[in-house]
Amino acid sequence: MSEHIGNPDRFAPGERRLHDDEIAKKFEDGGRKPIPENEITADMVAFQVATINKILPREMVSAFGNHYLLYKDMHRDEWAKPLAVLSRCADEIGESLRYYFRGRHQAHDLPQGNHSGPCIIIGSGCSLNDALPHLRKWGGGLICSSSHASTLQKYGAPPKHILNFDPFSAVEEFDAKPYDYAKTVMITHTGINPALHDWWKGTKYLYRVYDPAVYFYAYALSTGYNWIETQMQPFSHSIPMQMAAANFMGYSPLILMGCDQCYHETVRFDAWHYQKPTGEKRKRWVLSPGEPTQNAQNTNHIRITTAGGRLTDYVMTHYRTTTVAMSWVDNMHVVDASDGLLDGLYPKADIREVIETQGAKIRPQARSTRERLEPWLAVKQHYFVPMLEGHKLVVAQNMVHLEGMVRMLHDTYDPTIDVAAIMMRFRNVLEEGETKCADGTYGRAGLTQ
Repeated sequence: MSEHIGNPDRFAPGERRLHDDEIAKKFEDGGRKPIPENEITADMVAFQVATINKILPREMVSAFGNHYLLYKDMHRDEWAKPLAVLSRCADEIGESLRYYFRGRHQAHDLPQGNHSGPCIIIGSGCSLNDALPHLRKWGGGLICSSSHASTLQKYGAPPKHILNFDPFSAVEEFDAKPYDYAKTVMITHTGINPALHDWWKGTKYLYRVYDPAVYFYAYALSTGYNWIETQMQPFSHSIPMQMAAANFMGYSPLILMGCDQCYHETVRFDAWHYQKPTGEKRKRWVLSPGEPTQNAQNTNHIRITTAGGRLTDYVMTHYRTTTVAMSWVDNMHVVDASDGLLDGLYPKADIREVIETQGAKIRPQARSTRERLEPWLAVKQHYFVPMLEGHKLVVAQNMVHLEGMVRMLHDTYDPTIDVAAIMMRFRNVLEEGETKCADGTYGRAGLTQ
């Protein structure tokens, strides 16, 4: 018997062992007689298919379902105490009564196409300060993140929708005078702080985060939360997610306000919260001013000076690209009423005029978002490969790298991809982007040096 039996990494010269499909054929052809071990080797892919790929989906469902049950079993001594039982009963009765008397609302899937008309997208840039006093007169859609909800309440402009994206968001961010749950809906996902979900008594629209490159998002959530049908792919930060949600609900055009993604006198807008200051007996509106840029102490962000003369940081330059990429994906009609990195990429709008006319003077797009912005994205090394009746976003360092990735997509996922034709098109798009950056088509956003 060979010395390397049982060690598939060691082979005798010229020896080739059988893999799973060959093993099965030899087993059948040999009258189902046992095969000597030194003639086989394990095929890990086939092993995955036969074991983990079958087991994991079932285990995911069970893991989510068992969480509550097994927690009870582990804490049965506390769980079974009479006062604990009565407390749970009272909580359930209270929840039911609040629901029946409209004190608590039912959650729903994020609905598609149930709204129309223009919608303002709120960001955290300094330019938001100038726009906030005008917002009380706005009658269209208004969507913000957890960072802005209390401030909008302060200015008498309650948001139509609050989108939760950051898993670190806390209830304290929402400190304000009571929200009118008939006017404001929370858009949220499964990864948000449970205390925040429990605190919000109004309607919730639910979505499931999906990213094919992240196993947890692609498989675990889709298995454990298969009763949430709406899924949205994250594009790094809140602004593109707010845009995606607004577009999904049917709003158009989208008006970016405070979406600077750069620094001015301060690093962000002046926020307001309705709180009880230390030593005082009553709550009042308390200002949390934006930190002056020159004093900013956040050393986690690498400061960048753009070719267009903006002071920003490394992370926000990425945010700019993902914002543009998201608008490309859904071919959104976007106008920019901010003052920052997006200057030149979208048509500009004055927020005062937008509010006075309720968005009626926003012009239709002369060219689609995809036509206008794809060349700029190519300059930023972002390309959309058409495949599987959709598109795959690819970030490539150069054309050689890009072609290798397109060939990989052809070989692995979609053999209908015409590699030569796509690469020729990408070269033309990149050349067009470089020309437009040079001739000022993209304004300050197109400057490269």
